[in-house]
Amino acid sequence: MADDTSPHRYLIAAQEEDAQADDLANPTHLQGASPTTITAHSIFPPSVELESSSTTSNGSFKPVHLAMTNGFLSADTEVDLDDAVPLGGHILHDDPNENDQELWTVSQNVQFEQADHAYVSVVRYPRLKKARMKTKRLIEHLAVRLIGVFLVIFDIIIVILDIALNPQNLSTIEVYDAISVAVWCYFLLEISLRIFAKGKKFFRTKLDILDLVIVTVTGSVTLVYVSVDLTGSYLKLVVVFRVLRIFLLVRLLSERKHVSKATRKMVSQNKRRYKEDDFDLDLTYITDRVIASSFPSSGSRAIYRNPIEEVARFLDTKHPDHYKVYNLCIERHYDESFFHHQVGRVLIFDHNVPKLKDLVAFCADARQWMEADNQNIVFIHCKGGKGRTGLAVCAWLLESGLFTNSKECLEYFGARRTDYTEGDMYQGVDTPSQSRYVDYFQKVKYCLDGRLPSAAPLTISTVRISGIQGVGKGDGRDLYMEVHSDSLPVFTCDFRRNVNCTVIYDFDTDTVIIKVKNSPEFAGDVKVKFISSNKKIPKAYDDCAFFFWFYTGFIKDNRLYLARKDLDNPHKAETWKVYRDTFAVEINFGSVLESDA
Repeated sequence: MADDTSPHRYLIAAQEEDAQADDLANPTHLQGASPTTITAHSIFPPSVELESSSTTSNGSFKPVHLAMTNGFLSADTEVDLDDAVPLGGHILHDDPNENDQELWTVSQNVQFEQADHAYVSVVRYPRLKKARMKTKRLIEHLAVRLIGVFLVIFDIIIVILDIALNPQNLSTIEVYDAISVAVWCYFLLEISLRIFAKGKKFFRTKLDILDLVIVTVTGSVTLVYVSVDLTGSYLKLVVVFRVLRIFLLVRLLSERKHVSKATRKMVSQNKRRYKEDDFDLDLTYITDRVIASSFPSSGSRAIYRNPIEEVARFLDTKHPDHYKVYNLCIERHYDESFFHHQVGRVLIFDHNVPKLKDLVAFCADARQWMEADNQNIVFIHCKGGKGRTGLAVCAWLLESGLFTNSKECLEYFGARRTDYTEGDMYQGVDTPSQSRYVDYFQKVKYCLDGRLPSAAPLTISTVRISGIQGVGKGDGRDLYMEVHSDSLPVFTCDFRRNVNCTVIYDFDTDTVIIKVKNSPEFAGDVKVKFISSNKKIPKAYDDCAFFFWFYTGFIKDNRLYLARKDLDNPHKAETWKVYRDTFAVEINFGSVLESDA
């Protein structure tokens, strides 16, 4: 960490109740831990102070209560937050309400040590927790929900046929009854697994309770109807029970809601969702004053993304008159009256970055809003609530002073936005250009006193692409380069036809050397994009081979070198069969005269 005012991360080492307290003196990493040891980290705000009887990093111990919740350890009630409300909000622990807390708790002596770098939260789950997690993933899977809808419709058809045709043939009646009982048994099993997976939380959700009532009522009616002889004087009851079985229609409505939830969950993947007070939305409290979310949608998009009406209800319920929404999508918008016209916009293309001056302006606007009232919060979203949102959130957390280091800020956002109990995919900012712009903002904030560096005009004189063997034809002939300034393409080089360039492939060094001609001047935010029609070259973001953004004011010694991990698209592991670890791009800049030479 940069200084004493920056946030602190603490390692927590704990053992189950049968462990010896003496063993806690030396916290160990998970890799070297015994099967009963759990190691995790907890992140506290800068204002955290331990009680006078305890100190950090000196071997002293302090009794704390740890709770295993959602697969992570959290310390409760042992630290006092400063009464002042930080502009960025308080850094949050994993929400103890997201899953049941009764699975594993321990009260032991714990040593707090200040870490000199960030640790990934990796813990071992108890066996029961693992089983419940796997069961929950299974029953909430879209395919399972679609099977449920199909079975309900099928069962309703059987009931309607039974009522309409009134079959007298015993074998036909038995077939109808067997199908109805089998369908009910499926839903009985499904509801039982849901109770196992959710535990006590099942009985706190209205939709789950409704499902339990529906399964109980329809099951009772079905079993009575198929097992009791209601002929003769009880003929009227036969009609009554047949009509009651149409109660299955209610189950169809319930299953429709489950399918909608499963669809949204499939789209949001394992992003941390807000699932409290009858809300189930793809949004995450990054701090208690900063919310990251996917796009508030309407129409058909609301089937698989956050319905805008529900987002508005959430904000009006949780933060009435104290929220401001920031829409980062250039490609989508909505009726701002849903949010009482408290909407700011930062125009960013998907998987790309904003202009650096726009990022600074956004943070200034957010500061003005947050300073106006300690209860004010910001609600920041793009389309998926990940890349563009993470970039803006991290810039604001740096601006607010909650973090002073871009790397730690990015790691914190990723840890908050990702729910590893739902999947293994990282849901933080993962594109190199977006991370680069967070780093730029850190330098603007803490090295340049909030001022943008002078955007000195540059021209491109030479481009070197190394480690290119295996990328398409392997010599660069199937690539061409576009340079964008102010989000518009202003210059191109066709490597195959030598348009605005001369291309040489050095076989010994496996490097393509492009000597650029007629390069115009570029200043400020610049995007360089490499495009190929070769089907063997993977195309991910921006429908191109690879690209990157940079700001000319941060170029040093007229040179920019980007390794594979620093290039958008080649940074993704699924492309590494094409882009080897030696793949890199180097750009040398010069004056206009040098480019024309």
